[in-house]
Amino acid sequence: GKVPPYLIIGMVEMALILMVMRFGFSVPIRGSLVFLFGMALVYLFALLSLGLFISTRAQTQAQAQQMAQFFILPSIFLSGYIFPSAGLPLPLYVIGRVLPATHMVEIMRGVVLRDAGPAELMPNVLALIAISVVLVWGSVRRFQKVVA
Repeated sequence: GKVPPYLIIGMVEMALILMVMRFGFSVPIRGSLVFLFGMALVYLFALLSLGLFISTRAQTQAQAQQMAQFFILPSIFLSGYIFPSAGLPLPLYVIGRVLPATHMVEIMRGVVLRDAGPAELMPNVLALIAISVVLVWGSVRRFQKVVA
């Protein structure tokens, strides 16, 4: 019951960012906005699934915040958002490939800059879906153990 409002907020924020990018900075969006918003929905679902997973594991709010930081900082540095992921050492590259942000950065760059379609970005799409499924499955399984 807590997930849909955050999903809506995330989609509205993305629309605002794309509008500022397009009209404020004159960056053309070359690809399909429908595909981009569909992938944003999957990405936000993956992030919200991660939050749900953390909430089932943490016993206090402070512990949940620390666990979230454990995922946020690597997502920023290892996703290719700041540094090119191709230049990372192999262990860090592998860790980066497990993070949802890595795949969304590649999808955003592909759609906005190169007009890449679903076929070209399919490995990233499948990775986001797999991450979401694994996190929801882990959350539900953990929640059932806590309740029982």
